[in-house]
Amino acid sequence: MYLEIKSVNELAKWLRDNGITNKDWVSHKGNRRGGNPISVMTLHRILREKVYAGYVEHKKNGTIAKGEHQAIIPQELFDKAQEELQRNASGKSGRSNGSPNLLSGKIYNNRGTAFGNQRSVGKRNNNISYYATRGFYMPAADVDRLAVDVVREFLDSDLVSLPGAVAHILKQIDYENTPYFHQRLLIKTLINKAIYTTGKITFFVNLNPDDLQQFVSPNYMNQNTNAMKFVITGDAVIIDKPIIINKNIGSNKYTVGPHGLMTVNENNRLITMAFIQAQRVREIYERTGDGDAVLASEKISCTTFYRYLALAYLSPRVVNELMSGKINMPLRDIYEMVAKSQDFAEQERLFLGR
Repeated sequence: MYLEIKSVNELAKWLRDNGITNKDWVSHKGNRRGGNPISVMTLHRILREKVYAGYVEHKKNGTIAKGEHQAIIPQELFDKAQEELQRNASGKSGRSNGSPNLLSGKIYNNRGTAFGNQRSVGKRNNNISYYATRGFYMPAADVDRLAVDVVREFLDSDLVSLPGAVAHILKQIDYENTPYFHQRLLIKTLINKAIYTTGKITFFVNLNPDDLQQFVSPNYMNQNTNAMKFVITGDAVIIDKPIIINKNIGSNKYTVGPHGLMTVNENNRLITMAFIQAQRVREIYERTGDGDAVLASEKISCTTFYRYLALAYLSPRVVNELMSGKINMPLRDIYEMVAKSQDFAEQERLFLGR
């Protein structure tokens, strides 16, 4: 697999995405150990381990001899991997050994500043990658997910307004049946650039047929002609995607959502779910008058209980504006503003006059 993708970082990401970890076990005290993501450093060590090719190495003087055990990797395959590792180290490989993020080096803010790649270690030693400029961060996994969705939507759209030859090539790209790593290469090839401005990311899609020809499946033709808004300019297509960025990322889907970055439609669905739950909490509370009973039946904390109650008594005018999509804001911000006042007039001033 490494010889196919030619990137240790890409391989590490694929392993994480597919839940392949290092060895885990249960200690004699019953505690689970290990099971962490396989690091890039560990992959380098595994790929260079000569014992898999049937050799043993003297730990003190470094001499190598044929082992008595049977090799599990053919010598030719092992040698090719070593050559590719060397090319990566010297920067001569066909693939970058840098960040596995799809838009690395391609995403900018509206002032032309490039987003860099940063990584932090979260709970359970999970690595979290970000696109970052000074003082501003976007979860890389969420931005990349949006880029994938844009490409899939574009390939399934009505491309009649594009030059015929380009449209024909794009319609012969069978994204769903393309191997994982080729999908990633396709996305990196299709998206030339992305620009973040407040409330949206603008994607610039490559229309160069010479770049796209390698992804064509000769016996395939995408028959979908779904409606999609985009602008054609020169050798690129420009696609705007409105987004909502949550200030914090958490596990409570009714509080902050499953992602740090969401499309407006995803955020609206989340708000709808929160209002439904809020009305349920209000109904139970008004019927029983027992807050503890609500906490037990809905399995929520006291803080969440009061959040839902405040949301359930929100000004009907503000609710209509939120549900219609005329106001776009993260659910966490809605909770914060609701907590400031229970007076309808003041709520309307806070939400509608913001």
